[in-house]
Amino acid sequence: MEKAVCYLRVSSQEEDTEGVSLDAQEEHLASYCKLEGLEIIETITEQGISGAKPLAHRPGGKRLLQLLSQKKAEHVVALRLDRLFRDAEDALHHARAWDKAGIALHLVDVGGQSINTSTAAGKVFLSMMAGFAELEQNIAEKKTLPHGKASPFFEISTPRHMFEKAVREFEKMKLNLNTDTIFNFFVTAYHIMDYVKAQGTADQKAIKKMYNDPDFQMCGFICNKGKHLKLDKGEPYSTEHKRGALYGVSAYNECEYNEGPSYYLLAEGQRINVIELGRRLLQKWEDFLSDQSVQLP
Repeated sequence: MEKAVCYLRVSSQEEDTEGVSLDAQEEHLASYCKLEGLEIIETITEQGISGAKPLAHRPGGKRLLQLLSQKKAEHVVALRLDRLFRDAEDALHHARAWDKAGIALHLVDVGGQSINTSTAAGKVFLSMMAGFAELEQNIAEKKTLPHGKASPFFEISTPRHMFEKAVREFEKMKLNLNTDTIFNFFVTAYHIMDYVKAQGTADQKAIKKMYNDPDFQMCGFICNKGKHLKLDKGEPYSTEHKRGALYGVSAYNECEYNEGPSYYLLAEGQRINVIELGRRLLQKWEDFLSDQSVQLP
């Protein structure tokens, strides 16, 4: 019998308004796995976690990726695509990786039907649904901005919003490393500080400490260089030693995507490993926002 991991996620608002409680999801998934002859090795639950947050940056998401990296399961089962992802790029990034590793994604309730990405029809449908998932999240953000103000899609209003945008830009940079994606990520990461200062709740000593941080200063340096940057291909390297790091995330992600030639940014004679710098910078921002209790409204 092939093994499966079930993933459940809900926010308090969704549970109240959409009837997708954790118990209801678990019941659906258990019935599906029994029907398909899949053995459930673990059921991962996440409550109060936004689907807009990349899977690899959620506690339950990290556990899911860890199990897959250890080859403990060949199937991932969720009620709907939006339980796992609300971001199209994050969805396709993981779905393609799982497909390459021989791992099937099962969506139990898609308009009353189930989807299995190990089939050709499932792969096509997944690509379409990922786009709709992101659109749905953007619409939700528009409806729930502070003070009930209407706004265009992608409006950024808090430091945490800007941080989540930086996380998305980092994923884009990893998937397609070029001077444009590098510049876009570091500009976003640097300007989180503008939102921190505008909010006015962070400790001034903490702000000064961040300004003096070498990684943050290098981030500003890259921003100031604009797009007059060059990439240099280095020697092959392995990131095996980074297992468990927040933005390396798991052995599965690291080994599947990041082994191979490393690329360095050349700027005024300096050779910068932008992926490593980006990971450190995001970790420092996450620590900063947590320490300063900078949360979404």
